[in-house]
Amino acid sequence: MPRWWLETEPGDADPSQVVPRYVIPEATVLASGEYLVLFQQETSLVLPDEGGDLRLGRSGEEIVDSVTWGLVDADHSYARSDDGSWQISDAPSPGAANAP
Repeated sequence: MPRWWLETEPGDADPSQVVPRYVIPEATVLASGEYLVLFQQETSLVLPDEGGDLRLGRSGEEIVDSVTWGLVDADHSYARSDDGSWQISDAPSPGAANAP
């Protein structure tokens, strides 16, 4: 089973800085229709409202998916819609399908 990881980088990051990475525990299994909610306190990853980059990878350095976002207002989220596009949502939905 590949090791999955997330890493984030603020939009104004210094390229010489080490990018933080969170390795998802190997015992994590999601059934169809389930969602994984991760909190900053457990991952130490920061997703700044001002924008940044988030990458999902596995097994070493293979990047499987990524997103870059700009400014997002407080109490909003940047979410992937059913058609695969990314959009700002005014209804964050942790643990459920992304709200439009």
